[in-house]
Amino acid sequence: MQVSAWQKLIFRTSLALCVASLVLVISLAYWHWLDKTHMVANAQAQAKQQAELAAGIIDQQVSGLSETTHSIAEDLSSGRLPQDQLTDRFKSVIDENPDLFGVGAAYLPYQHDSSVRLYAPYYRLNTATGQHELVQIEDSYDYTLPDGTNGVRTHWYHNPLDQGATWSEPLFGTASNAYIAPYISPFYEVDGSESRSKLAGVIFTNYSLEKVKLLLTTLELGRTGYAFLLSGNGLYISHPDEAYVAGSKTIFDVAEARNDAVLNSIGDLAAQGESGLIDYNNTVTGQPSWVFLEPIPSTNWTLGVVFIKDEISLSNEAARHRLVWIAVGSMSFLLFLTALVVRVHRGSPPRLWATALVFTVLSLGTILYIWSLAVGTDLDRNEEDVMVFDTAGVRKFLAPYEDRVRQQHRTDVVHIPTGIFIQSVEFSTANNVLVSGYIWQRYPAGTPEWVSQGFVLPEAIETPDIIESYRSDNGEVVGWNFRATLRQQFDYSKYPFDREDVWIRLWHQNFEREVVLVPDLISYKEVNPTSKPGLEQQDFVLEGWSTTSSFFSYRLNSYNTNFGMEQFLVHDDVPELYFNIGLARNFTNPFVSNLLPVVVVVFLLFAVLMIASREDDKSQLFGFSTSNVLTFCAALFFVVILGHIDLRSKLTASEIIYLEYFFFVMYIAILAVSVNSILFVSHAGVSLIQYKDNFIPKLLYWPVIAALLLGVTLWVFY
Repeated sequence: MQVSAWQKLIFRTSLALCVASLVLVISLAYWHWLDKTHMVANAQAQAKQQAELAAGIIDQQVSGLSETTHSIAEDLSSGRLPQDQLTDRFKSVIDENPDLFGVGAAYLPYQHDSSVRLYAPYYRLNTATGQHELVQIEDSYDYTLPDGTNGVRTHWYHNPLDQGATWSEPLFGTASNAYIAPYISPFYEVDGSESRSKLAGVIFTNYSLEKVKLLLTTLELGRTGYAFLLSGNGLYISHPDEAYVAGSKTIFDVAEARNDAVLNSIGDLAAQGESGLIDYNNTVTGQPSWVFLEPIPSTNWTLGVVFIKDEISLSNEAARHRLVWIAVGSMSFLLFLTALVVRVHRGSPPRLWATALVFTVLSLGTILYIWSLAVGTDLDRNEEDVMVFDTAGVRKFLAPYEDRVRQQHRTDVVHIPTGIFIQSVEFSTANNVLVSGYIWQRYPAGTPEWVSQGFVLPEAIETPDIIESYRSDNGEVVGWNFRATLRQQFDYSKYPFDREDVWIRLWHQNFEREVVLVPDLISYKEVNPTSKPGLEQQDFVLEGWSTTSSFFSYRLNSYNTNFGMEQFLVHDDVPELYFNIGLARNFTNPFVSNLLPVVVVVFLLFAVLMIASREDDKSQLFGFSTSNVLTFCAALFFVVILGHIDLRSKLTASEIIYLEYFFFVMYIAILAVSVNSILFVSHAGVSLIQYKDNFIPKLLYWPVIAALLLGVTLWVFY
């Protein structure tokens, strides 16, 4: 009767735990899916909100331009504004509208004065002094010449005469000495009639594209997300890559150069003035992203916001934790389901052995799954790294530092494009890496004279070998061959599933000044990390490792010293350029040399445990005796300890590494088997050991070993 009650209790407990574990797995899986969905939705909502906010601010700032321009043109055409008071009107308009870059007029030839061919007063912002001043455009160039003559843009003057009031395509204003977006309206002679058939010239107000750029850099779009502004014809009004604006490129030009159909469709939507959300994989960097389009109501412009999907704020660690819990819950469910199916509550040896075997297999399966997560995840990636793959991302990241330098020191930051090509990497010790290859820098015309040529490897533990290897004919590009031993801290705690980053940290020689190294991305055919830019493709060999990626990144570093140089500009949050090489350990060799002997020992130890018997025929058949067991266990102990010593000597790691726990488990197993044999033959009153000829220790051997290994794996990788 008592046995039947225990059987019922075990059955009901197994059933309850089976249901509970199933509910847990379903709940965790749903939570994981829901969290990812919410995270994506929140990221999209944030990016869309930022796009709408920026579009609203730009619209508010430019909406007054058309009204102001029409008001001046109307007053001038009607005679309410005498021509001799025109410049005073310009000044008052600037005082009332500080967002304006400038306001001016351009008369037709001899229209203002029959003795003066051209007259074009322009009240503009002097970018050097920050004050507005009156200049005469005709002193700079003849605005009546065809557009593009001698490289000067004059379409802002001609188009409104033919088309009427309009927004002009953004341009670099020769008289403005800045990138501007003009709104222009024609005005007429004052003849007292209403027809106003005779044109007299144009009135224009200019909006500074620098204001747009500063506004867009303040958007919260992650570390390397960015925004851009397009005109109705797809011309880049603002973009972090200033070459797009300076080169008067359209989004269609870029799409054609990249053979990018999605980018072309983005341009079509912008040309139609439509808003939208586009999934976009950058054809150059391979980065998946969202592009949000938001039209500017007062103009035919469209604001685009790019949000990099990889920067979504879901922690990889949090996701991995949930997946591990799902695996453990699934294992528990399958275990209790097995217990119900084989009816383990009846307690027969075959049923108990089946359950023990299933538990062992499930535990090992869970361990393998956790290993697969470790192999597919950059567990050791430095979260301070800001990976950059294009000029837009670089500009976006550097903008806060550059603004800080301008505000504090009244100077602009000098960019030195820097590239690197690595030919060999070798681990000389556990924390020393020998690296060799080439580094080059670009010093284009216009680089300040005080900027010296060269770089510093601050991680080098001894003076590196740096030899100038080549120099372009015009001296713009200088390349050096280098060989250096770099000191870095690596984490071997997850060996043999560790993934490391070997980084080359770069300073410019004038690191105390306003110089920042930027990656010379145009020198690489591809910059997608998986294409391994900057690495030798043919003969790059790193024993025991495989390269997974290479990329440029920035870190913000701070210093509590000026290095003895009084002109040291910025101490805190200094952006420093890194070139990173992602490495994954080839775990085949560690498995064969370190883990395989452990596996053999664990099977041999189980064989020793299984021959333990007090039955005469079995003990005589297997030659079982305590002395034989202890001798065999001692021999196995020496095998394990020698393997352990070999592992430690190869890595010289300061911490306990993952694979060492397997040796610790074996020490426990060897000791447990030895103690079990002594207690078993000594007729000690331990029913757990004496029961059915040492049945329970034999039954629990594999489940206990598997449980210990699973616990260690969870401890290290969770």
